[in-house]
Amino acid sequence: LHLLSRRQRQMCIETDLRHSYAVAALRSGDDIKTVQENLGHHTAAFTLDTYAHVTEKMRQESAHRMDSFIEGIQAAKKA
Repeated sequence: LHLLSRRQRQMCIETDLRHSYAVAALRSGDDIKTVQENLGHHTAAFTLDTYAHVTEKMRQESAHRMDSFIEGIQAAKKA
């Protein structure tokens, strides 16, 4: 069983915190450029590549909201 050194554990915690921040920031609506700058990434493209799984889920949620909105309009027209 390989045990991590104290420094390795600290690095894991820091990485987890950075990831948690990025995911929370993107999910709450922060723009990618702000998240990129806060994380210290050199490019927004790197941030997008790293957190693409989050932005894909956001796209799906957005599509679902738009579907609901359109259905509401259609229902109002029928009423």
